[in-house]
Amino acid sequence: MTNRVENLRKDQYLKDRFEEKGIHSLLTDIKFTAHIEDTWDELWKKYVLSVIKKFRSVDANLSNCEEVSFGPKKVTFEIIDDFGDYPNLLGLLGSIIKSNPEAVNEAHVIKVSYDTGQNLFEGFSLLHREIPEKYHNGRWRNIGKEYHRIFDIKRLLGECYAYNAFIRYTKANKEYMQHRIVKDIVEQSHRQQSTIMPKDESFAKDLLSLMKHFGYEQFRGPKVDCQIPACLFYLTEKENGDLETNFGDACINFRNIMIPMFIRDMAYLRDDAEHMSNSANEYSRAWQTKKNITQKIQQRMQDNEFLSMFATVELDNDVEVEKFSLLEKELGEMRKLTFLPVMKDHSFRIRKLGNYRALGVYFSAFKALVIDLDGPDSFFHEIGHMNDYTFRLDGRLLSESFDFLPVYEAYVEMVRRNVSQLVPGDHFLAQWFGKTKYNASYYLRNTEVFARSYEMYLFVVKGIRSSFLQETYESPVYPMEDAYLETVKRYFDQLLPVPEVKAEITPEHKVSLFDAIFNNDITAEQITFNM
Repeated sequence: MTNRVENLRKDQYLKDRFEEKGIHSLLTDIKFTAHIEDTWDELWKKYVLSVIKKFRSVDANLSNCEEVSFGPKKVTFEIIDDFGDYPNLLGLLGSIIKSNPEAVNEAHVIKVSYDTGQNLFEGFSLLHREIPEKYHNGRWRNIGKEYHRIFDIKRLLGECYAYNAFIRYTKANKEYMQHRIVKDIVEQSHRQQSTIMPKDESFAKDLLSLMKHFGYEQFRGPKVDCQIPACLFYLTEKENGDLETNFGDACINFRNIMIPMFIRDMAYLRDDAEHMSNSANEYSRAWQTKKNITQKIQQRMQDNEFLSMFATVELDNDVEVEKFSLLEKELGEMRKLTFLPVMKDHSFRIRKLGNYRALGVYFSAFKALVIDLDGPDSFFHEIGHMNDYTFRLDGRLLSESFDFLPVYEAYVEMVRRNVSQLVPGDHFLAQWFGKTKYNASYYLRNTEVFARSYEMYLFVVKGIRSSFLQETYESPVYPMEDAYLETVKRYFDQLLPVPEVKAEITPEHKVSLFDAIFNNDITAEQITFNM
């Protein structure tokens, strides 16, 4: 099912994408620099500090408390002006912020209630003054006087919100944890040459089911008990909405897996929104029909094979009609070999994209697939993007679905290995580590990995040779390792079921995918994927 595009504002687009991933939309304004070598606790510290910085930029009030208290941790406060029960409080706060009692009172003393989900703490803070970090969430007293717990209210609100947002994300993405556990168990099984399984039959059954789903196989050897607790696999919730795995021995494993994924998803979605915005500006005219198209070209635009797939076809005046006819014929052959959806709400355009430094581009917002006059071999790459954005699963892009994880992780591992083996001075190294558009960040986007993996599926797995594919795939970003290609085959075989089709196909081609759709005029909106 396609998702409606309600507006093209980058900020709203990013908020919508965050919500799709289970990430609280207030985090769209949170930015910090993370590095691949950062440990989970370093990432967490950067994340929390950036959230606190955001809360310092706004006034603290009771509505803030409601906004941050959507998870297991909750904060509330009330302003107090009667200190009869706390005769030494003004003096204590004054010594902390180095001010007299009158200045402390003007900063509005508040009584704070902080529920961690395990314990309830009460203390004091100042609504309009910052409490130094070293005093925050500690018990302090004047000499010889009673103790009071002191908070910095904005820091506390930031910490509470950061934690609750992370728990919210984790609950929406439990499959990340489950996939990692299954993968780690299988890898450990082969290292130890043993079969690792929990004693609990239900837990073991679920592990085996996921292994089968992802195509992972354990080593068949002596049975060894799995030491991973079930609460880590299921991310079992406590009564207060927190997770059991956030405490005890499982805590480190839990945070080591989920925190980097949380940070990575936020960074990726921001990059995706930036890419969407830049593309809309950079290619602003590429998806709009040109004026002054010749009569001859207009006639071909209104009568061609591509109209069986798209609602509108646009051709540049410089398109050679004879060569375009060859592409039409080839399109007909390709439809016998692979899934090419009927997209009657989309346009297909052959334009000059030289000024845009691209041979093809897909505009999800404008439902337009555009290829350059010199780039028919980009067609299937852009079809991959179109499938990714159009056939969402549970509201998510196919490239961001959990079923695509094995492909994505195998791709990243193989490509990074390929890049590491390049000799110093190789031009691709400078591009990969550079700050230009086509760098590592670009090549490792989920959407780009999906489109390139789709090309590999057609070219390597299915053995298809076509003008719509490159002649060769020798770049480091097109890995040929079996470990990666096996995940590609498994994923796309499951995504695009192969019907029984009778067609005259050259021996080098393998009969493939969804020809029955076109024989029966089934449109893209009617397709249900086997996921």
